[in-house]
Amino acid sequence: MRDLAALAEAFWIRVQKDPHGCWLWTGGRHKDGYGYFCVTKHQRILAHRWSYEYHYGLLIPGLSVCHTCDVRLCVRPDHLFLGTNWDNTRDRHQKGRTKSIIGQIMLQHPERRARGERNGNVKLDASTVTRIRLLAAQGESRRAIARKFGIGKTTVSDIVNRATWQQIPERLDECPARVVRPQDLAEVEGWLRGEGA
Repeated sequence: MRDLAALAEAFWIRVQKDPHGCWLWTGGRHKDGYGYFCVTKHQRILAHRWSYEYHYGLLIPGLSVCHTCDVRLCVRPDHLFLGTNWDNTRDRHQKGRTKSIIGQIMLQHPERRARGERNGNVKLDASTVTRIRLLAAQGESRRAIARKFGIGKTTVSDIVNRATWQQIPERLDECPARVVRPQDLAEVEGWLRGEGA
């Protein structure tokens, strides 16, 4: 691996500096428009990321280098900032660069997100989720519940631990009438006694 001085020299000869604007990368580019810098023969790094690390030090894992100027080829350190993927997405949206109208709506109104039975990819319904939680509360193993419903053990755990399907109340007496009606309760109780499918 080359030493830092040699890397810096190789990097900066590929940068076109504008004293009042962006410093544009003129080296290799990915098809998504970001520049890349070959650190070794077999290792590439995003050019703006290398510039940030060169000026400010190594990145914390899980953080991205974002642009204040929104120019993908810019490597000027004072145009770069650290952020999570969510920060980057929010920044893009606030600047009006979110491409899809659906993406814009979801960022403005997360409550409109299709959850539970409204999600087109759903495999369970509210009554099944309630059954799963009841069985787990009665001490049935996650594996047995998963086999019974043809789903994964992790899915069962997520339902029981309320990582998913949070909109379904924890106790049946908290359920609004439109979610679990008295006849639904009878069906669930019958199912628990082994009378249902």
